[in-house]
Amino acid sequence: METKLHKRKTFMVTILIMIALVIAVGYAWFAYKHKLASLTKVNSPGDVSIAGVHGGEMNGINLSYESKDVSSSKIVTVQNVICIRSNSDEVRLEVAHTQNVEGLVLKLYPATESEGTTSSEENTSTICKKYKDKNYYYSYYPNKGYSTDGNSGLELLIKNEGKGQTYTYGDNETRVQSQAVPIYWESKEYVPLEETKNNMNNSNLTNYNYYKYFIVEASWRETDKETDIVYVMAKQ
Repeated sequence: METKLHKRKTFMVTILIMIALVIAVGYAWFAYKHKLASLTKVNSPGDVSIAGVHGGEMNGINLSYESKDVSSSKIVTVQNVICIRSNSDEVRLEVAHTQNVEGLVLKLYPATESEGTTSSEENTSTICKKYKDKNYYYSYYPNKGYSTDGNSGLELLIKNEGKGQTYTYGDNETRVQSQAVPIYWESKEYVPLEETKNNMNNSNLTNYNYYKYFIVEASWRETDKETDIVYVMAKQ
């Protein structure tokens, strides 16, 4: 039994994953619109928020990819960095997404930020992201994280089986495509955050007592031509 009463305060980041391939004439428009519309904030309470690289505000999450991001088995893997800022020392992670893209997997890895290119810790991986023209490096353990593939960290809360749905779209429409109804995961335990007093040089964290960086990794099969909506949430 939990010893604390955690008031539910949720901040949601909505990522519109546009995986559909488009014809060359429409590609420039698609890429431009995709970047601008890829992230939307929903009801951010004052004492918990999700920010971006180096704790800075996010204008969008870039889901474009290059050939190096595609494996030999045609799996695309894209990584971005988020920063959970809070006045509570722990949060519950939640993930939800619609089910149009078969095999879509979301993973969240706790990460450590540095200005160097490598980590002194063994068995870690490092990615580089830019904030205000400066490079920041994020190290993480690939075998330690929260994943929607059922292997670690996240518990499936609601699974849509496409039966008996009561969701409706339109005044006279009673049907709904089963893939359009999202499924939900939640971290099995509350995730501890780090104290911002240990990182006082970062002005993006001054209004919060705690923070934690995460690498958000999305992977899907390149040949799938669908669209999904993904929610990443932090709850106190």
